Amino acid sequence: MAMPHELSVHLVIHRDAVDAMIGAGDFHALLAHLDDLQPSLHTPERALAYEAQFEAIDRLGLVPKNWSLDPAATPKAEQTLAARSGLIRLYLAGIPAPKMMVQEDGTVGAYWRRGDNYASVDFDADGMYSWCAAKGSDVVAGAWSDGPLPIPLRDVIAA
Repeated sequence: MAMPHELSVHLVIHRDAVDAMIGAGDFHALLAHLDDLQPSLHTPERALAYEAQFEAIDRLGLVPKNWSLDPAATPKAEQTLAARSGLIRLYLAGIPAPKMMVQEDGTVGAYWRRGDNYASVDFDADGMYSWCAAKGSDVVAGAWSDGPLPIPLRDVIAA
């Protein structure tokens, strides 16, 4: 599903306000601002679910070095910022809120698990988001940077 032209124009016009809210960590205000631009995306339950994941990104940014049994990095500021930006893109794509995770290199990601279906997106700081989607033993992977959410990823999340 492509982003409606009107919404993309509004986001460009409001980019400074959106970036300021991301940087300040004011995700309640950010979601309200985005909902004003695209009211059809908003439900109170969805907004709460996404706000909880913004808070999870903050908590993941505080994990200590070597938090796992393997050598592991604490997410850097640019990695948590990439995750916040990616989460906003997921919100605007109109899909259900994910759960957040942190990789051993400090990259923050999102995942959805429902029965035999699993999907994940890693929010790399360079803006290229690697993803995988699995329905049972059928696995598809790719990279997403601009444009709509890849259809195989969207299909697994929606299943």
